[in-house]
Amino acid sequence: VLLAAARFAALSGWFSAVPKEKKIAVLPFRNVGGQPANQAFCDGVMETVSSGLTQMEQFHGALWVVPAGEVRRENVSTPHDAARALGANLVIAGSVQREGASVRLTADLVNAATTRQLRSRQVSRNLSELSELQDWVIQATADMLDVELRPQARQALAGGSTKTSGAYDLYLQVQGHLLLRTKDELERSARLFREAIAQDPNYALAYDGLGEADWRLYRATRDTQFVEPARENCRRALALSDRMPSAYRTLGRSEEHTSELQSRQYL
Repeated sequence: VLLAAARFAALSGWFSAVPKEKKIAVLPFRNVGGQPANQAFCDGVMETVSSGLTQMEQFHGALWVVPAGEVRRENVSTPHDAARALGANLVIAGSVQREGASVRLTADLVNAATTRQLRSRQVSRNLSELSELQDWVIQATADMLDVELRPQARQALAGGSTKTSGAYDLYLQVQGHLLLRTKDELERSARLFREAIAQDPNYALAYDGLGEADWRLYRATRDTQFVEPARENCRRALALSDRMPSAYRTLGRSEEHTSELQSRQYL
């Protein structure tokens, strides 16, 4: 009996084993209930998980994350597709259920080749506690992957975040709207970022996002009125937190454009 139990335990451990070399794709999270009003929030959770994993890469040499944009571009929605189209050996999939004043989030780690679920985590939060969700997502993802979050990694992952639940709720929603990239959605994204900043004036990620939204509005309309706000919001984000790679990128693009315009004036 003991031998049989040991064999079963060994087999169970083998089936749930997480490979040392981790090539991960984060799949779109399912919107439980299908309410259109909740879709942007659901998409924002997926973006947050993918972004957090990408930040972990720099601290773990055996961790590689497929960019969220590539997952969307290849229209990948299943573990099999992730293995075939992206070369992933692991996927993170999940669901978001938002009802009334509560949110339930489920995250699953799945072997992309076998489609076997290896690990799963679930959490429920009241909307007034929503800011705690960002810390839970980071820790739960690391736990499922057997990845240790060292102090330096925790500091980087927490950079620019907020403890104001309402501001974080708006931030998650706006991440979903930014995916559509139409002028109307970009304008809506900018408005939501401003609302988040109104709730937390020191929310670096919201300034970063607002700078990106302004820059995309310029690219979509070629209206130069958006260039200076893009620069100023990125500078504000970096003044609050210097761990903002996207703010550096947007600031560099906007300043390069400004230099080009100034050069043309002297031709």
